[in-house]
Formats: sequence, C-alpha cells, structure tokens
Amino acid sequence: MAKGKNGCNKIAAASPAAAAAVAVQEPSEEELEEERRRQAKRDEKARAEEQKAANDIWWREQKAREQAKQQRQTQKQQKKQDQEWEKILERGTQEGILKSYDGGDGHWYVSLGKNVYKAVQTEFFCIHCSSELNWCSLESHLQGARHQKCMANGTSAAASSAPSSCSTATPSSSVASLAPQGNLKLEDWQELNPDGTVQCTLCNRRCDGVHEYTDAHDSRLKWHQSRQQNAGYPAPAQPWLAWVPTDWGECELKCLLCNKGVSDVEGKLTDSYMGLHGAASAHNQKDHSRKMQNLSDYLADMKAVKDTYHPPQVPMPTPWPAEVAVHVGLWQPPQVPEGWEAIWSEEHEDWYYHSECEGVTQWEMPTADASRPTDVDEC
Repeated sequence: MAKGKNGCNKIAAASPAAAAAVAVQEPSEEELEEERRRQAKRDEKARAEEQKAANDIWWREQKAREQAKQQRQTQKQQKKQDQEWEKILERGTQEGILKSYDGGDGHWYVSLGKNVYKAVQTEFFCIHCSSELNWCSLESHLQGARHQKCMANGTSAAASSAPSSCSTATPSSSVASLAPQGNLKLEDWQELNPDGTVQCTLCNRRCDGVHEYTDAHDSRLKWHQSRQQNAGYPAPAQPWLAWVPTDWGECELKCLLCNKGVSDVEGKLTDSYMGLHGAASAHNQKDHSRKMQNLSDYLADMKAVKDTYHPPQVPMPTPWPAEVAVHVGLWQPPQVPEGWEAIWSEEHEDWYYHSECEGVTQWEMPTADASRPTDVDEC
C-alpha cells in the first residue's frame, strides 16, 4: 500500500464508472412487473383511442353518404315532379287554360283576346268551363268529365260571357306568372270527384284554394297528421318513453325523463324493456336511475310532451258547431244508456257524459243506466 507524505497509508480514489455502478441498483422483479403492467395499460388506452377515432371517422363518412343519398333522391323526385308539372302546364295551354297575371292594381287578370281581360281570384282560368283553378286542382280539372265534355263540344263559356264579365282595361305590362312548382298528386285526405273537382275528405268540402286555409280545415288536418305521424309505432306503456320522428323519416325511441335516445331496445314493443332507460332496476343508467326515484315530479310535463308524439285517442274535430251539426243531422252524438246525456266539449273536442240522477260528470262512456234515487220517482 502506498505511503502518504506523512507516512500514512494512502487509499486509491474510486473511478467514476465504479461510483455510478454502486449508486444505480438493478430494479427488482416486482418493479419490473409493475412497469410492464403500466405499459400494457398505456398501450391499451392508446389502442382504444385509435379505435374510437377510427369509429368516429366511419360514422361521419356513413352519415355523409346517407345525407348525400337522401339529397340525390330528393333532387331526383323534385326533378320528376317538375317534369310532370311542365307536362300538365303544356296540356293546359293546349286545352284552353290561361295563366293569371298581376295587373298592378291589386287584381289578377287573364287575357281573353285583344284588349279584353277578365278579373280572377286564382292562378288559372279555363276558357271552356269558365272555371277558376289553382295549382292543386288544375290536373284534376283537365281529367274531369265536365272539361272533357266541353272540349268535345268545342264550347267556350268564357267567350260567350265576355261582354258582361270582362273588362277592356289593360293590365300593367309588368306581370308575374303564378305557376307553382311541386307535386300535383292528391293528398291522402283528398279525392277526385266525377266532375273533375277535388274533395276534402276531412271536411267534406271542395278544395277551391280557399277552404284549405280555413281554421276548421287546419284543425282537422292537424288531427289527421298527428294520426299519420307515428303510424306503425305503438305508444310505449312507459310514460317516460315515446317514439320521436327523426330527420331521415323514421322514428327513434326517446327517454323523455333524460331527454336521450334509447339504443338498447329491440323492435317496436317496449312492454318488457328493462334496459338503460327502463323501469327502475340495476340495469338503469345512473342519471335515469336517480330521476326514476322522483318519477311523480316529472309525469305531468312528460305527458304533455308525449301527447305531441302519441296523441290521445279522441274523435276527429267537427268543422261545425255541435248544436248546428246535430240539428242538421251531419253529426250525431253517441248513444248513451238511460239517465245519461252526451255533451260536446269545444275546449277538448270530445264528448263527456253527465247524469242528473247521480250528479256525475265523466269522460268515460257510461255502460249502465243511471240509478234513480229511492225517495223520488224521477230525477
């Protein structure tokens, strides 16, 4: 061993590599296993994020394809309707149908000849039948028996009445055609009469371009549309579920309690549904389970919303006041047992029933005669 300056033993200094080897210890097997476990979790999370991103891209592409397909179908249908309308306009021109124009004085006119004009109220006028027509009645009029008969006879009602019904005032040169673009097919609440006119089956009135905008027709049309809207989708028994129309023309099941779509139901019947948004169970979603504990607090609001998608079974509203309709025999009240009276409610547009003997008023149809008091012969 080397001696120091003062004769003391001198210890050789350790090299840097040796010092680092002493400071850094090899990890234990437990530590290595823990690190492998953490790395596996990180890898799994990364794969999940990649899969989610791929799914999002796929769904966006799928939705874009569906929208593009629907747009193409809509454009194709619109083009077909426009072509059909052009054919009808061409036929109408050949068969004496005149377009009306704005005269600039608040009136609309058709030209019956040089400096001879007739004031009209609708878009078209038939010179053979002297009929004022709109876009929805033009096609049916051309196919009607009356128009065909006038065409066959070569008569022109407008020409024969021109001196008394026409004006020689010249309309403004700035005119605008009222010819519409759209589907001329009859609605499901319309039918064609033998004389070529269109009948409203909801109100038993002719579609003349005025009736369609009356309050009575609008009320009955809304009733009809509410029946058609959810056709094929029975109202769920659960008060918090409803079939809601979507933008792509179908219906999806929605939880009115959570305001969320229900994706774990099969078919259209929900009687046995016990999933995320079903009756209270261990399968419920957390938010849904919490609200189900206070279900009674939401029932009134949910019923109002559900009735818009699944209207209650009420009779079609009448376009006439109940007293007038019953008087003229157009609308008869339901038959009720003895001692009961059927009364029409204008507010609810439904019949309710009153028994003077029992002092009872109810919405349900009575099934038995009203019981008479024992102390009097009659009520």
